[in-house]
Amino acid sequence: VYTSSSSSSNSSSNTANMKAVQKSCKRGGQKGHRHLIPEQADAAPKTCHQKLHLFLEEPDSGVSARIFSICVLSAIVMSIAGFILQTIPSLMYFIGLQIVEIGTTIFFTLEYLLRLYACNAFGKQTRLGFMRNPLNVMDFVAVLPWYLEISIQSLGPIKSLRVLRSVRLIRLFRIFKLGRYSVGMNLMVKAVVGSMNSLAVMGFFLCVAVVFFSSLIYYAE
Repeated sequence: VYTSSSSSSNSSSNTANMKAVQKSCKRGGQKGHRHLIPEQADAAPKTCHQKLHLFLEEPDSGVSARIFSICVLSAIVMSIAGFILQTIPSLMYFIGLQIVEIGTTIFFTLEYLLRLYACNAFGKQTRLGFMRNPLNVMDFVAVLPWYLEISIQSLGPIKSLRVLRSVRLIRLFRIFKLGRYSVGMNLMVKAVVGSMNSLAVMGFFLCVAVVFFSSLIYYAE
């Protein structure tokens, strides 16, 4: 009886110790990885490569990542504002707007190259898959006009004038970069994609109503 009671007490104490260890490990994991997304929760950032990936792709992974995302958002807004102001004839060749365009383009280029380098840090994505992603394609296309302008201008001002006017329109793709750093916009896109069937039915009935009432108005007139 004494042996069984002592063994039961030892087992209960071992169970209590195991629970305490699990609680401490859970608290430590929550402190260390509370900002990680679910697919990276099981892979803690151990290398500089992985830390760079979280710094660039996850604004909630730390204070520095949040500051970097704010800088990217500011650069996007400045770039779009500069592009709009350049449509005014008196500001088309303003040196300040040209400096903003050059600076934001170089910043976006470095950001794209760093994200391309760190995309396979956790083994979830390859560099080829990164380049095929629609948002990353838009990021690449958004920085392309400035380099195309430099290459086209080497052909001469007469030949490249019409081409430059069309190439500059590609800069508008930079506005799609805002969705990457906006939680609300990402949530809205997911909600629209999840409700695609319901929206399709609503669009069908809307088209029927438009055709029906427009026909009534036509005959009434």
